[in-house]
Amino acid sequence: MNISFHLFQLQKIDSELDRIQDQLTKIDKELSNNPELINSKKTQAELTEKLRQENKKSSELEYEIETQIKKIEISTSSLYGGKVTLPRELRNLEDEIKSLKKHKDLLEDKLLVIMGEVDSLELEMALNSKLIATLEADLIQKNARLQGAKSDLVKNQERLLSERSAAIPQIPAQIQLEYERLRIAKKGISVAAVTDESCAVCGSQITPSEWQNARGGTSIAHCSSCGRILYAG
Repeated sequence: MNISFHLFQLQKIDSELDRIQDQLTKIDKELSNNPELINSKKTQAELTEKLRQENKKSSELEYEIETQIKKIEISTSSLYGGKVTLPRELRNLEDEIKSLKKHKDLLEDKLLVIMGEVDSLELEMALNSKLIATLEADLIQKNARLQGAKSDLVKNQERLLSERSAAIPQIPAQIQLEYERLRIAKKGISVAAVTDESCAVCGSQITPSEWQNARGGTSIAHCSSCGRILYAG
């Protein structure tokens, strides 16, 4: 039984499974995360709140302006209604009307500024809304492609897992433990092919006895430099 051969085949299966898992992880991340769309929706929410606040200010100012207009009407009626005849009281009414009108003009100027801000916010929201619609349409298409790629990867993953289940019984339990330990310690690569009498992973020269053991049989050889299991083909 050529243990090194079975280990090398197992290594190829596991490396491909690792690659597939990395791709699946990236796809899942892309499917659940779209920074531009998230930021655009956040911006829309902020703009909506700003517009709400500006509309509230506008309503409050309109109410104050209406109040000032009513006060002016009342004071004007008193001034010209004939009920007030004393010169001092008449002058006070005239001064009051001037003050009320001045305050009303200031309120109207503020209202014009706020109305301009409301128009700007509504335009910005409309443009951002179009951007969101475009991004969502693009995301639907992108997700469809990603889901298709994910489906193919899962099928390959299932096939490789089936091949792995068939390969495992060919390897003694103790050597399986050694293989898994090295996979953890050596960043997923526990078996190294021998190329030109050297370890293909670290490049160190191997001895004739190591090469002989790496060619096959029931025993395994380790690279004296990196410690990986050697396979000489």
